[in-house]
Amino acid sequence: MKKTIQQCLLLTVLAMAGCATYQPAGPRTEQTAILALHPPGGMRQISFKEVDGKPLTLASALGLTRARAPVILAPGKHTVRVHFRAGFPLEGSAKLWLVAEPGGSYLVHCDSAGYRFRCWIEDSRSGRPVGGFVGSGDEPGT
Repeated sequence: MKKTIQQCLLLTVLAMAGCATYQPAGPRTEQTAILALHPPGGMRQISFKEVDGKPLTLASALGLTRARAPVILAPGKHTVRVHFRAGFPLEGSAKLWLVAEPGGSYLVHCDSAGYRFRCWIEDSRSGRPVGGFVGSGDEPGT
């Protein structure tokens, strides 16, 4: 009986946490945008932590997996937190924003030099930077 109650509680918590994950804008269409990670290569790793303040999966929220699959976005402003690792001890996260356009395709880049790293988003077609860091002076709605 005690084991059944524990299992029910665990399933309830998992179900509630699953509702708090990021829900994509639906299937990729000409009205949605896509945000992907540019593979940094070598020992470096980049992954999504959250989109619009919500983790992509419960497993990624708990740090059990690294979310690397492209994310489908509705048009409009979005925030994304990315995690970057370039070997011990250089790792960290950055919270970026972008305004997604219908049909847009974007890449998140991260790079490191010495003990510093930088992250940015660029339009994958033009190669031009878009968006910026959350809280920057050019962020819409701040």
